[in-house]
Parts: sequence; structure tokens; C-alpha cells
Amino acid sequence: MEKQDQNRQKVAGGLILIIAGVALLLRNSGMVPPHISYTFFGWPSILILVGIFNFAKGAVKPAIMLFLVGGFFITSRMFPAFNVFQFWPVLLIVAGIAFFFGNDGAGMGMFSTGKVSNQDLLNDVSVFGGNNKRIQSDSFKGGQIVCVFGGSELMLNESTIAPEGANIELVAIFGGAKITVPRDWTVRTEVVSIFGAFSDKRYSGSAEGVNPDKVLTIKGVTIFGGGELFTS
Repeated sequence: MEKQDQNRQKVAGGLILIIAGVALLLRNSGMVPPHISYTFFGWPSILILVGIFNFAKGAVKPAIMLFLVGGFFITSRMFPAFNVFQFWPVLLIVAGIAFFFGNDGAGMGMFSTGKVSNQDLLNDVSVFGGNNKRIQSDSFKGGQIVCVFGGSELMLNESTIAPEGANIELVAIFGGAKITVPRDWTVRTEVVSIFGAFSDKRYSGSAEGVNPDKVLTIKGVTIFGGGELFTS
């Protein structure tokens, strides 16, 4: 099953790159009208493409967030005479609806306070606000972090990583995440940053004491956002 998921991700990623490459080639060749180029070849389209990739991976909730934000800004380009931005509170309404449909483990944050959780799988979503969580898991396996115009602070320094390791999927759009991990964890970051950054600030010198069997992998994308990794 895991191998099938990986193959599906490779196919989706490959198709997205091919389509984007062909579209950009047509635009650079002058075969795309200027108004279409302005509407569909800007940074909001990047959000849609990343959303499609997340949807192909099965990360439905991050994909929906990307579609909504990207679609909102594309609509503003499609109808320049119509003041789309007067409807930006619709994003707040969507965030409110997310409160009702988020599961108990999800942090659908809007100016949230600190919270302690002992769940092994993380599902943290911050929209127009922030979450602050201290995770106390005996077998932490990872999960997902979504920050859209918001931020999350996650403290994993009181958690024990699962024997098979853990994987975190991160999506930060106009927002960011701060993650604190135990000193002996090995952390691999595979985050793509577009007008953003993900910084590893754990070690100023040597990484002595790190256990190679305790592996946390952080994957995802930051768009006009970022993330920081610290150690306790």
C-alpha cells in the first residue's frame, strides 16, 4: 500500500511538472494571450498545483486550504473590475466551518491557547490564528500541520518517537510553524520553500548525542511562509 502511494505521488508530481513546463513554454513563446497569462500564470496558480499534489497524496484538508486561497486570488485576477477582496471574510467563514468538521485531534486554531495532547498522530490546522501544543506521546508517529494566515508552535520534547520513525506533512501559506524536538532525534527536512524558508536552528556546533534510530522526517511546502526547528 505504501509503495502504491509513493508511485501515485511520483506520477502526480511528474504530471504537474510536465503541465507547468508546457504551459510556461507556450507563454514564453507568445502563444498565450496576455490576459490569460496574467490570470493563470501568477503565484496563486502555484497554490493550486501544490493543492493538486497534496490531494493526490491523500492530504485532503491541506489541499482544500490551498484550493481556497489560490482560487480566491485567481478570481481577483479574472474579474479585475469586480472588487473580489470585499469578500475576503468568506475565508473566515470557511475557517469557522472547519471548527465544526475538524476531528477531536485537530487544532483548528483561531487565537488558540496552549494545549496538551498525548495522541500519536498529529492533526494541527491553524487558519487566521495560532495553536500552541505540547505533545506527550509514548509512540509519536507524525501527522500534518497546516498554517494558512496563521501559525503553530509544537513542542515534542516530551514525546517518544515510534520505533519505525515519524513523518510530518507541513503546509504553510502566509504563516509558519515552530517545532521543538528532543535533542537525540535525527531530523530530516524535505520542505520546498517558495518565497519562504524552513530553518533548522537546533545546533550551533556539533550534533553529539543524536540517535540515528530516532528519525523524524518533515516534508511539505512553505509559500510566503516558513518554519523553524529547535531542540530542547
